[in-house]
Amino acid sequence: MKSSNKARSVLSAVALAALGLAGPASAVQLAPDGMGQVLLYPYYTVRSNQVIVFSIMHMWEGSKAVKVRFRESKLGKVVADLNLYLDSNDTWSVAIVPTANGAALEVADGSCTVPIVAASLGGTGSLPFSNNHYVGDSVGDDSLDRTREGYIEVIEMGPIQSGCSLGGTTLQAAISQIDPGVAANCAAVSAAWQAGVLPGQNSVSANTGRLAGSAHIINLAEGSDISYEPTVLDGWNDGVVPGGGALHTAPGADHPSLDQANPPTSHVFATHIVTEQGDAAAGPVITSQWSNGLDAVSAVLTSFYRSSDYIIDPTLLAGTDWVLTFPTKHLHMAKPDTKPFTNKLLDGKHCEEFEFYLTGAYSTAGWDRRRPFLGTIDLVPIYPHVHLCSQTSVVRFGTSQFSNVLGSTDVVTDMSASADQYAAGWAQMALLDWGTPSQSAAIMTDVSGNVSAPFVGTGWKYAGLPAIGFAAIRYRASDGTALASYGATTSFKNILGIAPH
Repeated sequence: MKSSNKARSVLSAVALAALGLAGPASAVQLAPDGMGQVLLYPYYTVRSNQVIVFSIMHMWEGSKAVKVRFRESKLGKVVADLNLYLDSNDTWSVAIVPTANGAALEVADGSCTVPIVAASLGGTGSLPFSNNHYVGDSVGDDSLDRTREGYIEVIEMGPIQSGCSLGGTTLQAAISQIDPGVAANCAAVSAAWQAGVLPGQNSVSANTGRLAGSAHIINLAEGSDISYEPTVLDGWNDGVVPGGGALHTAPGADHPSLDQANPPTSHVFATHIVTEQGDAAAGPVITSQWSNGLDAVSAVLTSFYRSSDYIIDPTLLAGTDWVLTFPTKHLHMAKPDTKPFTNKLLDGKHCEEFEFYLTGAYSTAGWDRRRPFLGTIDLVPIYPHVHLCSQTSVVRFGTSQFSNVLGSTDVVTDMSASADQYAAGWAQMALLDWGTPSQSAAIMTDVSGNVSAPFVGTGWKYAGLPAIGFAAIRYRASDGTALASYGATTSFKNILGIAPH
């Protein structure tokens, strides 16, 4: 196993060198192989008889410290967080389940966490989600019901150093698993945090990545499973904390956070982009230097157009929901300069305005994915003013009783007036044009002064918003029986808005 991993590492280094990159830690980037330092799960929900089961995998040898946060959908406020300590090639599999008033993390897995949750380690097996971070905020909803949907943020804090002492044991030995897969002495790790022994001078070393994950939204009543994989960032941090300090922090700490990317450089793998002059080819890699780590992370998550499937076929009793999450929005909004978010107020909420186009609704004749329209296409958006105001939003297609796929209470619009005319097709969402005043605030400009072919200029500007998500589709049998429900997800196809400045 070690030799095959080493071979893969060498091949990865060769591939990166061929692209002119210094290595996986030289800049933050979307991980092409699904493994990295940061995992962003766009959505969890426990509404409508659903639970979510998700896993975090450490696909390497040696132990590792990881920060895990659960954020609610409205403003991205933390509703639960913990430190996770993974052993060599370890997997942590847990569930988020509904409670009488809200949601809770249910843990049977024996990997070490602080606070301790698993019963096998001395915990209760459950970590209730809390409203402590959003009581009295601008949303005006302090209820625990607000914890029932949101997203998950996982950030590597570093590989465990062998010399980190906890008194009678070491951190590495304490989290090592014994049969049947239970951490040897997680209580010693918890006690060390309470006593202020950790993080210590030699608790972790520089990040190495190799984290991966998966998630399943399971509808218990219907017997369906909608699964997806998180968005993965690699090269997020080389072990240096901007401003000093440690990445390995106590449970409940605000850091590490996405704005601590170091160096503040982004690599964007771009083959399809749209500029102010129209479509253009790019790539394979656009490198930008930024004045801060937050912009570097936002850059790799930013797209101008996003497209995916929708299916609302009445013969299949099908419905489609799109999930859109802005994982860096709460960090941008906390700064005086809120770019790339426009900071518009709509009914007291900070909203972003999008246009939606539907295939099958471009013209009277229309088209869908089975019957292309052969005449002139009218590119007028069907929904020109769709406002996404929450950190995580759900866009729903169709109007039938089967259209409610995820049971979200944060649905921003029903894409129904035209979508119901066509059983299936694909849709595209976009920000407004480059030159309009409402769009100008959604453009970030780097500080690199570097432009690669085919452009000539002094640097790059990125139009769009940093978002992650997926299209969730559910089918049901004609009689609506629970044993004949099927779920699926499709990822967004992204076209970037990048041009020289």
